[in-house]
Amino acid sequence: MKFRILFALFNFVIIAAFALIVLMPVLVLGWEYSQVFWRGNWPVAIVFAAVLGGLNTYFGINWRLFTLLEREDWQGLIDHLEQKTVVRNRLRRQRLRMLINAYVVTGASEKITELEIRLREIDPAWVARFPLEFGIPYLLKNDAPAMEQFFGEMKERSNCPEPVWVRWNYGFALILQQKFDEARAVLMSIADETRNPVQQLLIAYLLDNLGTYDEGVRSVVDKLKSSLQSRYHGDRWEHELERHRSDLQVLVLSKMIGDAARWAFGPGEA
Repeated sequence: MKFRILFALFNFVIIAAFALIVLMPVLVLGWEYSQVFWRGNWPVAIVFAAVLGGLNTYFGINWRLFTLLEREDWQGLIDHLEQKTVVRNRLRRQRLRMLINAYVVTGASEKITELEIRLREIDPAWVARFPLEFGIPYLLKNDAPAMEQFFGEMKERSNCPEPVWVRWNYGFALILQQKFDEARAVLMSIADETRNPVQQLLIAYLLDNLGTYDEGVRSVVDKLKSSLQSRYHGDRWEHELERHRSDLQVLVLSKMIGDAARWAFGPGEA
């Protein structure tokens, strides 16, 4: 219902604005001069008609999608998006992102893996565009060898988005397999590449939990930890974390982030 009201209001505002522009010359200049005005400015009417027609076409094409989102009909949304992407191979970035989010909401992480397999058959480049999303099942299952293989492949992609998260996940997979020297090298390589406080916290936390290490690592851990403590004392950390809660990576790692926050800021931090 809200979507229909929004759609109607949108059309009303556009049409009202166009009507105002049409009538303004008549009210200000009179009918005779307004005709002269519009003979020289008639392309404005074409632009308005094109904008209105284009946006209404967009809403019309995606009407079912918006309706399902408004109703929070996740299974219906999944069926609709699967038909568009998996069955008809009409791949769009936004469609794939929404489909993966719907899988997460419904707890169907195995469907993310099935989608990854399907996309690898169609065009593997699509998987590399969503490395964190397609890495969720590996993180949830703690399947360290598969996690190492997947994120190891993704980190070699020059156009891979979120490179720090991808390499952090790769380092985490190495730690789970007790490949501590390799993990340390990966985490140290990204320690200075990010200003994201959640990433900084988790890098320092994993490095600190590696056990024995040299003074260079100790210096990086102390630097990251003290920097976070100076910036996010009191409730500021919780407010900062709230800004990142929409990130699927943060959602999946929420328990570890809580443990790391208590390690960095004290037992009072969630």
